Amino acid sequence: MKKIILITIILLGISCLNGCANNPPLKSAICKQDLLYLHNYLQKNDAGIINTQNVQAAAFLEKAASTQLNNTAQLIEQNHCLKILHSYVRHYRKGHLDVSKTKPANNYLSFLTNATIKTVLAPSVELLSKDTLLIDIPSFNHLLKAEFNDILADNWQLLSETPNWIIDLTSNGGGSDATFGLLQSLIVTSPIHMDGIELLVTTENIQAYKNMAAKYDVEHLLSAHTKFMQQQPTYGFALYKPAQLQPVEPLKAEFNKPKLVVLLTSERCASSCEQFVLNVKNSTNVVLVGQNTAGVIDISNQVDHTLPSSLFDVRYSISRSTRVISGNPIDGVGIEPDFKLELSRGKKAKQSNITQVQEMIELGKLELNQYK
Repeated sequence: MKKIILITIILLGISCLNGCANNPPLKSAICKQDLLYLHNYLQKNDAGIINTQNVQAAAFLEKAASTQLNNTAQLIEQNHCLKILHSYVRHYRKGHLDVSKTKPANNYLSFLTNATIKTVLAPSVELLSKDTLLIDIPSFNHLLKAEFNDILADNWQLLSETPNWIIDLTSNGGGSDATFGLLQSLIVTSPIHMDGIELLVTTENIQAYKNMAAKYDVEHLLSAHTKFMQQQPTYGFALYKPAQLQPVEPLKAEFNKPKLVVLLTSERCASSCEQFVLNVKNSTNVVLVGQNTAGVIDISNQVDHTLPSSLFDVRYSISRSTRVISGNPIDGVGIEPDFKLELSRGKKAKQSNITQVQEMIELGKLELNQYK
């Protein structure tokens, strides 16, 4: 009997070594403190939450603080606290706002190893027939910019000679607008309307930008924003970039733009993916096919802030598009396609969707004059 008990204790110890290190307990009071701090911080500093009233979020906050976290001496798992914090922010919006466990600075970029880029995230160009090719773009991550441009350059003649393009954006969660610059210039036929951008200027947001630049060694990406905010005479929203028409950039090498570009979109096309869609959708050679995009673009430019426990970080947003002010938001709605197409799901779904769109193109079912 003693042997059985001893073995059980040893097994429990091994189990804890495997799991408790990543999910240690903390006092309920600490989690409650983080939750209340998170609420107050976002009310002041998040571009999508400031000056808003969210009844559901307020009800969740009150219930969590008075019931789940009421016994301040009680021990709860970190993962349980994280779930509470995450559930709270999800009452505001589904993207560009999240809470995670605090990670070392190098974890921010280290997941994108060369192997990951080449096997998972790298774009590709594939000839489907003599008149149609596929450009598959799983991500617009800024670390992919050079590789993306190299792939376009390597396939320059093929791209120039093929009249029909399918650009698959169905799994593209965004990244950086700078990544798609060359591809955009190969497509657009008319100036691009760029909506204005406002930054929410607060002491905390200026400091968050400085901290992020130092922590992740990305000062070259954030210095313009930081300088602009520091120059503002008052706190609140400040117009960082006014709405403007961006002219079509001339190409440095001879190139025949495609006659038809089909952007295949789904609810997974978010953030910078949606910005790419917005930038090219009004060109005379572009048709959107598929489902509405995610609707995660109006409130953006994320920064990190560590909660008082130092166990969790909130990643929130400090900018908003002037679309929000003018009453034409995309967040929560998405960009509607010109042609609604029910997309297949499952292991073979991607190929099935591409084949379906290719047949529509080559059978003349996607004539541009139907949508332009």
